[in-house]
Amino acid sequence: MSHLERPKSRDALMRVLVVDPEPHPPRSARLWAGAVATMTRRVGATPTVSASHCIETVMLDHYVVEPHVVVVVLHPESAPPVAEPRSDPWEVAALLTRTLVEAGSSVIAVSFGASAMAVAACVEEGATGLFDLEALPAELTRLSHKMRPGYGNGNGNGNGTGTGNGNGTGTGTGTGTGTGNGNGNGKGAEIRCFPAPYNGLVELTPAERRVLHQMMHGRSATEIAAEQVVALSTVRTHIRSILRKLNVNSQLAAVAVANGSIPLDASSAS
Repeated sequence: MSHLERPKSRDALMRVLVVDPEPHPPRSARLWAGAVATMTRRVGATPTVSASHCIETVMLDHYVVEPHVVVVVLHPESAPPVAEPRSDPWEVAALLTRTLVEAGSSVIAVSFGASAMAVAACVEEGATGLFDLEALPAELTRLSHKMRPGYGNGNGNGNGTGTGNGNGTGTGTGTGTGTGNGNGNGKGAEIRCFPAPYNGLVELTPAERRVLHQMMHGRSATEIAAEQVVALSTVRTHIRSILRKLNVNSQLAAVAVANGSIPLDASSAS
């Protein structure tokens, strides 16, 4: 794709980079990034779409745009943005989110039919997970408030006392109020607009996520053990831990949680 140009206005309230890493999205999916861009304009933000499956190109776009927020569009089974054809979708999503968070932007992962586990993987790396596109304007508004002067680390130089309100109180040797972009999502943001069972996905270890992903594809414990070259007892231990963390009684229910299709009343399972 051609390189992006820097936005003409650097004084916009918020610059948003919309990332769609799917290299060959279906025709209907091509509208998703546009829908996200439309939602960002509702809060007065300036959206830029990066439709590249190459993570290096995405990061180049990130450098050019200098976004305050990056919105990652999650497809049902996204292809890897890097040359790792065997990567699971949740691993791909986590890698992209981790890279963007380390680059200094707040990240929002929006699901368009992606599995709940893929969203949870992004949340584990510091993103906020949304299953409802209509919730995006409210989330962007929340982040824009954190960008206002006085919402930052509260660090200052010189003598006197300075304080910063918001995420970091930062007291000490500052001479004024702290300012910042309000990027500090950090590990374990949250999954918004979804009931409690799905939050348990964030607690899964990478090994447990790999087991659950194979369960989603109908693999038995014996098949998973053979494919991962681990003991059957290890797989069974992972499965028990998955059921406990998701607060469900069966592997079918665990798969339903991972797919994002578990009924609300199933959350009461013990």
